[in-house]
Amino acid sequence: MPLRSAIDDPLPILVRHLREATVELFAAYDLPASVSPDTRSAREDPFEGAPDAVRLTASIGYTGQGVRGSLIVVTSVQCLSAWAAATLEQRTDDALCDALGEFANMLLGRLKNRLLMHAVVLSIALPTTSIGTRMRVFAASNAAPWMRFDTAQGSAWVRLDVSLGPEFSMASDQTVPPSGALPEGDMLLF
Repeated sequence: MPLRSAIDDPLPILVRHLREATVELFAAYDLPASVSPDTRSAREDPFEGAPDAVRLTASIGYTGQGVRGSLIVVTSVQCLSAWAAATLEQRTDDALCDALGEFANMLLGRLKNRLLMHAVVLSIALPTTSIGTRMRVFAASNAAPWMRFDTAQGSAWVRLDVSLGPEFSMASDQTVPPSGALPEGDMLLF
């Protein structure tokens, strides 16, 4: 196997893959999304200016060799209700939280598949969700900025928190994913 060069600063590549995966996931559900130029630092509140807006938050952790962190998705109840209208029988808080948790799970799964091409293997935890007003999400020291994705139904904010250890390595050359990798939307039952 030929040697592959490692990436010195993987955060921009992680963010690029997350941005592309988010747009693709929205498109898979017939919700065209555009990336807004409105980014905010990880320590800023994406709902600044609307503190009493009811918002939903999903956070899902991941870990791998020399890497750990979480993916965070924040949106409004109105926006998520519109996205999930076709799949939700009821619009209860529980159903909305489940829908956003599943969205975050699918998004991190897409990112995980993309990172396989860089020889990065992630294990994914279960999502945690919350709903309320005046919520803030603490930012890890190496968190990417919030990215806003706009759809006709509203916006979602997505952020990746990353902690890299000295043993982390990310190949710069993209390779074909391992033969065991499943395409997005497929599942493996055992």
